[in-house]
Formats: sequence, structure tokens, C-alpha cells
Amino acid sequence: MDVLRATVDLRRKAQKFVRDRFKAGAISELDAARTDAELAGAQSDLAALGVIGLLAGLAGAAASRRWADDRRTPGRHGAKAAVWAVIVAGAIFVLIARSLTGSGGLIKALMTAGASLLPSMFVGSIAAAVAAAFLKLWGTKPDDHPPATEPPALLRWIFRGLIAALTLGAMASPFYASRGLSPLEAGRTPFSYTKPAALDTAPAVAWELHSQRLLGRFDPAAPIRLSKDERFIAGVASGAVVVQELDKENERRLPNLPFHPAQVAFSPDGSRLFLVSASEPRRIAVVEIGTGRFLLPQPKNRAVPVGTIWWHGEKDVWFGESQGKTLALNLDTLLVDPVEVSVDEQKRFEAEVSPPMPRNDRWRFVFQSMVTSVELPETQGTRDWPVIEQDFLGLRDMKQAVTRAFPGIAVREGERAFGTSDGSKVLIQRGGELKAYYFKDRPIPSLRWKLTMPHGPEEMKEKDKTLRALARGELAAMLYRPMVNPLNQQTVGPERGEQPKAVLRFARWEGKEAELWAATDFEPQAAGDVIADIHVLGESRELLSCNQPHRWWTLCPEPMADAAAAEKVPAWSDLEKKRDVATAAERKAAEEAAAERARAAKASAPTSPSAPSAPAVPSGGPLVPPPDKNTQEIIAFVLAHHLKASDGKIGEFVTDYAERTDHLGDGLVSRDFIMKDEVEYHRKYTFLRERVANARVMVEPRAEPPFQVSYTMENEWQKIDGTSGTGTFNVRLVVDKIGGQWRITKHKAEKIK
Repeated sequence: MDVLRATVDLRRKAQKFVRDRFKAGAISELDAARTDAELAGAQSDLAALGVIGLLAGLAGAAASRRWADDRRTPGRHGAKAAVWAVIVAGAIFVLIARSLTGSGGLIKALMTAGASLLPSMFVGSIAAAVAAAFLKLWGTKPDDHPPATEPPALLRWIFRGLIAALTLGAMASPFYASRGLSPLEAGRTPFSYTKPAALDTAPAVAWELHSQRLLGRFDPAAPIRLSKDERFIAGVASGAVVVQELDKENERRLPNLPFHPAQVAFSPDGSRLFLVSASEPRRIAVVEIGTGRFLLPQPKNRAVPVGTIWWHGEKDVWFGESQGKTLALNLDTLLVDPVEVSVDEQKRFEAEVSPPMPRNDRWRFVFQSMVTSVELPETQGTRDWPVIEQDFLGLRDMKQAVTRAFPGIAVREGERAFGTSDGSKVLIQRGGELKAYYFKDRPIPSLRWKLTMPHGPEEMKEKDKTLRALARGELAAMLYRPMVNPLNQQTVGPERGEQPKAVLRFARWEGKEAELWAATDFEPQAAGDVIADIHVLGESRELLSCNQPHRWWTLCPEPMADAAAAEKVPAWSDLEKKRDVATAAERKAAEEAAAERARAAKASAPTSPSAPSAPAVPSGGPLVPPPDKNTQEIIAFVLAHHLKASDGKIGEFVTDYAERTDHLGDGLVSRDFIMKDEVEYHRKYTFLRERVANARVMVEPRAEPPFQVSYTMENEWQKIDGTSGTGTFNVRLVVDKIGGQWRITKHKAEKIK
């Protein structure tokens, strides 16, 4: 009994030690919970071996009665049976642990089995003695049975050999596991990641992929949540809630929940989870991560609200309902009441329930469209340039016009991507799979080169397009690996069948001298690389031809002396100024050309009088601006509306719409829908400018609202991948006065060029 008491006391002391270490902050709550679970598992192993010893003692005593010579023999045989059964069972436990876990779990199993042997043997011996006493009182005497023979000596030795083999195999398992013979964890070091301190100041081009790992398969219908300190994630997998530490292989699984969860949310301190059921009627639960204990409170004054959950404060859980009204559940009173949400709280709510891609004032993660391969016929004058592109994760510098792309991290439509605020980790959920990508710093590669061109830009076959793209900062070329002739090991051109290493932009091209920089860096430049394929950036990536019989290419020269100085790369603001200057020059040239055409037409017009021509009117009818207050207010409203879009004031822009709007091709939608659509739309662009052509807005001549409005809108844009362009649209609105404010109730647009 002293042995059993000592074993139980040892477990209690171990639990107390773990709790004290957790309270002192020496270990995390997940570590404490895992250790407690291992102690519970050790106690279960002890109980199992005890039961095996007890049954073996009873069976051994009963079986030995057949050849017992005296009344003490069953007790001795039962004790022996218990001892050997416990040894064999302990060895089997260890061998099972070796096949299913790594060396850490194996050693724990070996220690547990070893510590359980004596208590289990003791239980088996007691059981054998009880069985012998029972047989002595109620059993028949040995004389009543015919004499029996013991098992053959060979059989006994075979039995002893099997026991010895099992025991030695169990004892030797840690040695073999450490030598890499474990089937699952042969020689594997547990994953661990520490963010390099240099990432706090490193520019975008100095980032590199450190590692990646599969965190598991999660129910895509239940959003993954990050803890407030961004150390843990929580999600739903096979009906259980799974909590994982991002930087280490620490996992806590919470099975046997009272319902299948549809949503999870961390408490502010990260120690608990709030769950909402997937089935009706909706139920809620609060789970303690460390112990797995769950509580089942229910609201007192109404059913569980519908909406995305957010554990706002220590005692409040918010439900963001689809109608835009937010309800709060007080965990003390269990009352559900409406709550006023400030702008700052709304931003925090959106950031937690739908974490954005990481960004700060130095960089931002984007989905970067990258060329994966190019097939280019050699035939001179070919316009067909099939470029295969795919979206990958990229890191865009917020100041310099350069983006670091990560070819190893492909992203597809419909995938959810988010990350920690410091950018060191990005998580991408593809269907049910959740992968984590970890980053480190690297030396800044070469970013700038001086190049000798075959001739000046004015001698290109597409002279006007070349000069226009150069003036707007949209002229580019590709950096490829070399294609080497295996017969003589000479470079014969670019290897277009493989992914290019970078997209280079022309900073300057005068005569035969040009300067280029790596605007999109996929892979660092190496000696022998090739520059080729001058083209105009944009959705079409139009190829341009040099004035020579074959497609132009050249070996990449040595980088400039300060090529690794990221601050020397042209800034985004420089490109915007170039576009503004080029656009102004183009507009002035177009106006001068129009004026010249008008003068020529006037000079060639006949001198005889002619009937005045009718003024052009839109196809929808005569829309003449009435000289009233409403017209002036609507014109100012429309001009301000597009100015908000150009300034990136999305919230104010969306406020101009009514609560329900017939919006483009989406039908009748809510303002929240438009907000989500505009946010996704603006994320694709680094520069977007909208304006009403000639500031001319036509308003339906009516005395009372609503008014029909029509005008031509022009826009200029640049996407995050560096492509840019313009567009012209015919816009038709219905504008009404709601609550004393002008609001758009219908918005239709048709692209005309």
C-alpha cells in the first residue's frame, strides 16, 4: 500500500509543480495543459497495468490449482503470473509508443511503464493470495484430482525467451529511436521559429522565405482565429477545437464538445475560447484551453444572436449581425443588449474577425501577378506574345518602386490569406488546409544596372508607344536565366520557358545608354543572366521590337556600384509625377491638335450660310441642366464623390450611396456590400484617379427628386504589380435626397474605351 500511496503522491506533487511553474510564467498554458495530460496518461497506464496484474494473479492462482502440491502453491504461481504479465504488458506499451510517437513520447512511455511495474506486481500478488485463499476455503483438495504434469521444459523456455525479447526490445527502443529508426520521426527536429530581429528594420527587398509548414486541416466554414498576442491560432477540425502555437509544434486538441462549433473566438488574455454551435437552436460555450473544461451559459433575455463573434472585453462578447446592428452578451449577467460601436472599435472588430494581410508604413504584403513562362516566336514582326501569369505572394515597398515576390508561395482565387502584424508569418488557407509561411532577412541583392542598347528609343519600330511608355515610367524588360548551347556552352538567348528572375523598369534611356532597376524581384541576378523582351507594362504587356533583324537580347552587365542601395531605386512618388507630367503633355497635345483641326475645318468651310445644327443630346433624352439649386448641388455632389475615390477615402465614398442601391451589375445591394466590394477593388491598386470629363454633369430637368444624372468618367490607375492604364466610362446615376443628404440609389456604368 505504501507503494501505491507513494505513486499517487508523486503525481499530485508533479501537478502542483506544473501549476506553480505556469503561475510563475516559466511555461505557457498550452505547455502546462500538455504536461497535465501526460500525467493523466501516465496514471491511466498505471491503472491499466494494475488491472492486468490483478487479472493475471487471479488466473495464475486458479490455473495452478490443477497441479498444486500444497495449498500455498496457487499463491506463488499467481504472483509469478502477475509479475510476468505486467512485464510483458509494459514492454508492449513501450513498443506501441515507439511505433506511434517520436523519441520524446517513447521515453515518457518507458519511464511510465518502469514506474508502474512494482505497484502492478504488488496488485497482482495480492490478487493471487486472495485467489489462493478462496480456493483453500471453497475449492476441492488436490487429492480429488488426478495428478497433472507441468508444461514441458521447452515450452517454458520459449515462453521465457519471448518475455526476454519483449523486455529487451522495449529497453533498447530509445537507443534505436535516437539512431533514426523510428518510422515517423526518424531524426526529425521539432519545428521552432524565432523571428530575426533584422526584420524590424529590413526593407521589402531584404526579406526571404525562411520555412513553411502545414498546420493541419480545418473546417473552412469555421474561420481560423488568431489570439490577441498572435502566438496561437484556433480552429475547428473534425468537430474538435484545435489550438496551435505558431512558432513551435505545440498543439492542444479539445474534443468531446457538447456541440459542433461554427465559430471560435479567443478571450483577451488568450486563456479561454468562446464557441457558437453550427446547428439550430444556436448554443454557446466557454472553454478553458488549459484544462479543456467547458461551461454552457445561455442568454437570459433572447436567443443566441446571429453574427460574427468577437470577445471584446473581459466580460463582453459581441455579435456583429448582418443588418449592421451589433449586440453584446455580458458574461456576468447573461443579458444581450445593443451596443454602440465606435469607428476605432469597428476597425479592431474587422481586423480580428477577418485579419488583413500585414502592412505598415514601410511595406505591405500583396498578391503579385508574376510571369511564369513566355513563348516567343523568332519571326520578325510577330505580335502574338503569349505570357503565362499566376498570382504569388509579394512584399511591396511603400516608398521605393520595388516589390519582392515569393515564387514559392502561389495564391489562387478564393484562398484566405492573413498574417501577424509584424509580417514574420503569413497564413494561407486552401480549402481545409492551413499553411504557415515564415520569413527571415537576406542581404539586399543588386537592383540597378546601366545597359548599352542597340540604338535610341526613337529608333524603335513602335516609336510612339516606346516614347510614351518611357515618359510614363511604364517601359520594361525581362531578366531571364541564359539558354546555353550544350554543344559549345555558349549563351544563345534567354530561357523563356522558365520563370523570369525579375521585371526591370527603364529609369532612363538616352541614345544608347539606359538605366534599369528591378521593379519586381523574383530571384537575385547572377552572372550570365540575360535581359530581353522590351515591353509596355499593363494588362496586355505589349511587346516592342528593336530595329534589328532578330529579337533583341543582351547579357546582363555588372551591377552599378551602389546597386544594393534600396533607397536609390526610384520612388512611387517619382513614377506618379512622371505620369502626371506625361498625362498633362498628352492632354495639351490633344487640345492643340483639336484646335488645329477646328481651324482647318473653319478655313475649309463654305462661305454660304447654312442652318444651325441641333445640339447633340444623350440617347436617353434631352438632359439640360436646369438653372436651379438642386442641379448645382448634384453637380458638386458628383464631383466630390469621385474626388473621394481618388483620395482613397473609401468610407466617405460609400456613404454617398443609399442603404439599398441598384449597383452596377450586382442588382439591389446594401451599403455594406458596396463597402466590401470597394475595399477589394482598391486593394488591387497603388494609384487610382477618377474625374468627370470636362467637369460636365447632365441632370434631368425635374422639379423634385429623384434626378437622373449622366456624365463621362475618366480614370487612371496603377496596379500593385506595376501595370497601369486608363479607362473611359459612360455613367448613369439616380440621385435622391434622403434625410436631407444627396444619395445615389442607382449606379450604372458602361466602359467605352
